[in-house]
Amino acid sequence: MSEPTAGVADNPYRRSLLRRQRSVDTRASIVRAASRLWAERGFDGPTIEDICAAAEVGRSTFYFHFESKDQLIDELTWATATAAADDVAIALDSGDLDAQLDTFIDAVAGRMLKASRPFVALVLERAAGRRIPRATPEDRVDFAQILTPVFERARAKGEIRTDVEPPELAEILSSMTMEAILRWATGRTGDTPLRDSIALRFELILDGLRA
Repeated sequence: MSEPTAGVADNPYRRSLLRRQRSVDTRASIVRAASRLWAERGFDGPTIEDICAAAEVGRSTFYFHFESKDQLIDELTWATATAAADDVAIALDSGDLDAQLDTFIDAVAGRMLKASRPFVALVLERAAGRRIPRATPEDRVDFAQILTPVFERARAKGEIRTDVEPPELAEILSSMTMEAILRWATGRTGDTPLRDSIALRFELILDGLRA
């Protein structure tokens, strides 16, 4: 007769995985609740208590994951970059520079289009208005970190000039991406699709840097 399979209670590794997953799920629930309330009532309307009630968590749980509502704003901006990073990581293994940048632009624009323009504007303006910008944590990525290896590989393959510094170019195009998103969210690009607006900025910069 075979021995019974050890349950979760007898397996420290599985217990650890379950705790980690519950933490991730709770964090995501708080972010979703805050996003929904901000979209409905603006940033200053909902209190932390309102967010906790919507996420069905206690204040202590909220503060375990986030220091403040501003850190929640940061989480939303990092989430966009993380989603794009997954797509670009796959594209790095195949295709040329243009294909990899198309993947990045599609991922960023696609995620933005899932939210309302006023909500995107609220998030970006709040993040940009902070006097001391928060550094990106080690377990998060930003647009520049995603684009740097793309340009490093392009330079190694001879697709851009050898005198181009990939981190510097990535920072420039990261800033221009954020600026394009903000202009789109606030209605300053007219009928121009967000994807086209970002792509135009990339094209203008890269045209003079190709090998």
